[in-house]
Amino acid sequence: MANAAASSAFFATFPRELQALRRLVETELPEKSSVAVQALADARRTLQDAAPTLPAHDRQSYEHELQSIQRALAQHTQASRKRFQFRRTGAPAPTAASVPAPAAAALPSQFGVRHTTMRLGAQDVAQASGTLVGLDTCIVDLRGTAVPTLRLRNVANSLVFLGDVQGSVFVEQCTRCLITGQAHQFRAIDVHDCALLVATPSSLTLEASDQIRVGSDLFQPPAEPPHVQDFQDASASRPMG
Repeated sequence: MANAAASSAFFATFPRELQALRRLVETELPEKSSVAVQALADARRTLQDAAPTLPAHDRQSYEHELQSIQRALAQHTQASRKRFQFRRTGAPAPTAASVPAPAAAALPSQFGVRHTTMRLGAQDVAQASGTLVGLDTCIVDLRGTAVPTLRLRNVANSLVFLGDVQGSVFVEQCTRCLITGQAHQFRAIDVHDCALLVATPSSLTLEASDQIRVGSDLFQPPAEPPHVQDFQDASASRPMG
């Protein structure tokens, strides 16, 4: 019975994960490769863990699909390197007038520093009082869970599956990320080179942000992208076809 339940859970989620991964690989973001590589590695690990409970035909089919996605990722990465060049700059030096922002009150220490190659879920978000800070090349997967609110700050090169956030999502100082899911409200400040594929009944609000791709939730049927309220420059973001 346990094997049957595990197999059913796998078939309910893994095909959608592969679909989202392929769409991530096929986006126009040249900086997405590190996020996609980590997502691909996680998908392989998921398949390996489930392999003993899967029919041989299904296991081989998913292995072929992962190989196909890996080849597509290699091709897109190579093409992106030819078309784009990004300038990386260090953090600005603090000025006498600058005051460092206080850390979140209930934030575990592991989230207070730059942390890489982590996979985080709803339990991690709950432990961090709904705030995740200082992530690099991480996957945050909140699908299938109830998260009232979420705040992301100082996050880079990461993939965030929001699931269905009942309240607001606040994103600040994030670069080279793909964020997808549903939220009652979504606001982004000082966000750059990101794809925001979010379904929201209100406007998607941007401030001091540029090079933003806007689109609908990856895990929902194709829909019109959300209305964008950009307080800096209406040309700084564009719908994602």
